[in-house]
Amino acid sequence: MILVYSLLEENRDRLIAELVNQVRSEDRVYHRLSRLELKESISALYDAYVDFLVSKNKSKLSITLTYMVRSRISQSFRLSAILKAAWCFLPVFRVFFQDHKAMAYLEPALFAMIERLIEIFEEQQQPKPKRQLDLSKLVIYRA
Repeated sequence: MILVYSLLEENRDRLIAELVNQVRSEDRVYHRLSRLELKESISALYDAYVDFLVSKNKSKLSITLTYMVRSRISQSFRLSAILKAAWCFLPVFRVFFQDHKAMAYLEPALFAMIERLIEIFEEQQQPKPKRQLDLSKLVIYRA
């Protein structure tokens, strides 16, 4: 699937522009972000997705998704809005790659990306354990 990778790289800017338009039309909540901020976010996710597609290594994808999810949570975005943005990859790729073989290669990686996004969102929603002070090492001085 070197051809698919080459097409993703050669048409990166065009696909990212289409993704930005698709995300903004899919959910109005993304109008709260500037086009530049949204473009940078989608560009980072696109690059992490392509890296995962080629290497099958989720580390860059996980780092990018974690940053993205934390950022969107801090901006009061719901999981549904974050998922809608990630799902936009599917229709944009389907229009661009009107080849079923290419989509058979791209879709499993997209589904894995969505699954990892949900996992990260759930991890971020878990309450952080409070650190307990170890009082056994506390030394009290008397004058």
